[in-house]
Amino acid sequence: MSALDETAGASEAEASEDVAYWRAQVAKAERDAEEWHKRCDKIRKRYLAEDKSTPGSRRKYQMLWANQEVLRPAVYARRPNPSVTSRFKDGDPVVNLACELLERTLDVQFDLGDYDSAFQLVRNDYLLFARGVPRVRYEAQIDPLEVDDGAGEWEDSERSDESESPQEPSEVLKAEHIKVDFVHRKDFIHPVARTWTELPWLCFRAFMDRSELKKRWPDVGAKIPLDAKVGPRRDDEANKEASAIAKATIYEVWDRRSGKVIWLAKEWPELLEPAATPYMKFEGFFPCPRPAYGTLDTEKLTSIPDYVYYQDQAEEVNDLTARIASLSDSLKVVGFYPAGPEGEGFPEIEAALKPGFENKAIAVRSWAAFAKSGTMTGAPFVFLPIADVVKTIEACVQLRKQLIDDIWQITGISDIMRGDTEAEETAAAQGMKSIWGSVRLKDKQNEMARICRDVTRMVAEVISGHFQIDTMLQCANMRLPSEADAIQAQMQYEQEIQAYAAQQQAPAALPPPQGYGMGGASPPTPAPPPSPTPTPTPPPAPTPAPTPTPTPPDLGPTQEDVLRVLRDGVLRRFLVDIETDSTVMLDQMAEQAARTELIEKTGHFMLSMQSVAENMPALLPFLGEIYLFGLRAYPAGRELQEKAEKMIKELEEASGAPKPPDPKMELERMKAQAEIARIKLEQQTSLIRAHAEDSKARMELEQAQQSHQMEIARLRGQMAQAQQDHELSKAEHGMKMRSFAQQVELDERKLAATQALDLFKDRMERVRAERAAAPPPPAPAPAPANTNEPAAPPRKRKFAIRRGPDGLAAGFEEVD
Repeated sequence: MSALDETAGASEAEASEDVAYWRAQVAKAERDAEEWHKRCDKIRKRYLAEDKSTPGSRRKYQMLWANQEVLRPAVYARRPNPSVTSRFKDGDPVVNLACELLERTLDVQFDLGDYDSAFQLVRNDYLLFARGVPRVRYEAQIDPLEVDDGAGEWEDSERSDESESPQEPSEVLKAEHIKVDFVHRKDFIHPVARTWTELPWLCFRAFMDRSELKKRWPDVGAKIPLDAKVGPRRDDEANKEASAIAKATIYEVWDRRSGKVIWLAKEWPELLEPAATPYMKFEGFFPCPRPAYGTLDTEKLTSIPDYVYYQDQAEEVNDLTARIASLSDSLKVVGFYPAGPEGEGFPEIEAALKPGFENKAIAVRSWAAFAKSGTMTGAPFVFLPIADVVKTIEACVQLRKQLIDDIWQITGISDIMRGDTEAEETAAAQGMKSIWGSVRLKDKQNEMARICRDVTRMVAEVISGHFQIDTMLQCANMRLPSEADAIQAQMQYEQEIQAYAAQQQAPAALPPPQGYGMGGASPPTPAPPPSPTPTPTPPPAPTPAPTPTPTPPDLGPTQEDVLRVLRDGVLRRFLVDIETDSTVMLDQMAEQAARTELIEKTGHFMLSMQSVAENMPALLPFLGEIYLFGLRAYPAGRELQEKAEKMIKELEEASGAPKPPDPKMELERMKAQAEIARIKLEQQTSLIRAHAEDSKARMELEQAQQSHQMEIARLRGQMAQAQQDHELSKAEHGMKMRSFAQQVELDERKLAATQALDLFKDRMERVRAERAAAPPPPAPAPAPANTNEPAAPPRKRKFAIRRGPDGLAAGFEEVD
């Protein structure tokens, strides 16, 4: 079982990573196209006169080469010019600017990339093999970023932060280019399909040497086997092998099903890099447009070269050419005369027939016999008859001419030959021949124009999606403001408007209220202080010139606006139309005649309509549309169309001529007038309402002022009462604090007295206990009774409160 059968049921994601699957797919596609390539190789050898199937001595009529040389300039003769226009012609400034930027960038890329050479190679393959393939490739020039080496002081300090902060880019984009490459027929591989839209994948084959492999794939470039020998073609096989360069066969597969690009080598067991999405996004996914095909059928996408259809006639022409050459060798003078003894064979006639014999005299030995040979009765002399050979050659030439005419009818060259004119023909006849000269070739010309247009659109896709705005502006030599510039200009305009408004607005103070205070009297005006010396009156200041009103900034579309249109593929396809002009070298006289006719008719139209426009300016828009209607019919006038539209618009604005009445516009105008009247009525009503509200506000202001004064008086009385209450509260609080201090002091004294009394009681108890324990003292002698003297009163004892270090009562002390 083959690798193709093993992976037949695999999913697309699995197949995209399978090297064996893609190697089998590519090999099968190459086998399917092998028969076609063999046919093309034979045609190529015949075109280059390298066909060795017949002996080299045989003469041939190089019909194939002659036909190619006639068809090539008739199908494609000059490089097309890109044309990018707004699709709807609605005058959108952003779309118009995007079209101009894209068209200029395309024109520069066409010149720098030498697209004309690639288109010529595509044309050659298209006419010779009925298939020509171009390819679009993006190429960026990246240079290393130059860093100042003199910053060694901070190098060590910054090195410690390398892991924390992201590294600065070490490369800078210097230039961007888009290349259009011609793809050799054997390097373009695809599976069998009926139409171009059914192709699941495409493959491009390339040959790379060792240095290219290492540069493209540094990891495996040195290991990939060099399996191909590529070099100059030589007939000597030994010299061919010696001069050939060893290279590796690389396949680049674009798989539309998975949307990925696969790189593999013919003799390498792994993918050269993981399958990934392509770096360029195209509408049809593939990096090439539909090839320029010749004859196709609906069964398979294999073209049939045109030479196949007149190959039999070409071989017959070669046979007739060889026959004519052979018969031409028989066209020579050969004579016969009788032989005899010496002097009778007329050797003088043989000497006269030798090549290069002229302007010489021959001596005849036997004049009498020689003279008799000129008569019927003399010695015979017979020439070889060549009339039949001449007739045969003429018949062959006539037949060959008929075959050539048949070939021209098949290839369409007969129409080109009909375009050849003669001096005695009329202008009408020459015009008819010029028309016939391109009827049969129109399909081939349209196919080449289509391939150029498709390539131009793909290049425009790459420019719109990948180019930097700075690169496009440099290519187009244009300047566009950025959004930052627009914001800065708008801020500056707002500042100018504010300054202008502050300058124009006079300082006006509010009028004093009509009823000041409660009595309605105006406040007294303080008298100015007396001036000791009179001050001289200064001269009046000159009136400043009026400041002009600031003009709003009009920078036009910004870079971001243009990029928004170009980057959005759907929006770009809706708004931008990309085409190319003709690729056929037209008759310069016809082009000059068309331009001269356009100029003459434009002058006649302007002269005839000048008086009408002066007398009836309202018809100026209608006349402008008539002129544009006629201008669009001239291909040479396409360059003037946009300028003519701009000029007509400026004339309409300058003359003030109204446009032709349109019912819809009239209805819109009436609606606009009604809306303006309604807005004016609302403005008047709002003005009256605002005046009433202003009066009401003034009255409310006066009432508010009176209420404010009354409220101030009330608040002042409340403040005075509050102050009095505060003083009373303060005095009451002071009294309470003093009473509380006295009470505290009294409580402290009571506590001290209680403690002293308790201490005294304890002491008295101890004294009693001691006395009770002691023996009784001897009884004293009784004193003599004195009944006359009164008894002595008891002595009063005094105590004092003893205070501690903290000022509190600590006990009692008896004092004398």
